[in-house]
Amino acid sequence: MVPQMRWVLAALTALLLCSCLMGRVDYRELSIPDESAGDIWQQVVTYANSRALRADMEQTDPGLRVYQSSWSGTTAAFGRGTRERFYAQVEPTRGSTGWVVRFHCEIHRLAYFSPRNPEESDWEFVGQNRAVEDDFERFMRITFKLKH
Repeated sequence: MVPQMRWVLAALTALLLCSCLMGRVDYRELSIPDESAGDIWQQVVTYANSRALRADMEQTDPGLRVYQSSWSGTTAAFGRGTRERFYAQVEPTRGSTGWVVRFHCEIHRLAYFSPRNPEESDWEFVGQNRAVEDDFERFMRITFKLKH
């Protein structure tokens, strides 16, 4: 009986660990030396505006150099839908000069059949839009002439 209890305990621990890891955003980082924070911030905004990733004015803070777009996406027939938003923050590099841009583009979908105007709790995190993240990194590397 004890070996079976250990197996059940191990399975529950694994399930708990998996549930804790789901829904977490994986921030990507890009180091940018020899540039001002203001110039980097301006390019974050330029990128977002050029891709129709309009700022969520309640979450975006130019003083703290935090940019978060509003949700964009659709709800389709029968309660299906997806949405995504872009996030970037310019922070000082730890221990040296320069700046690091932490960024991600998260994707949510409706968790189950939902009404025409879903509530926030109706959405679930399903991953990240790596194409947008790659595009942003490429844009910043070209703009600031950074090597890979």
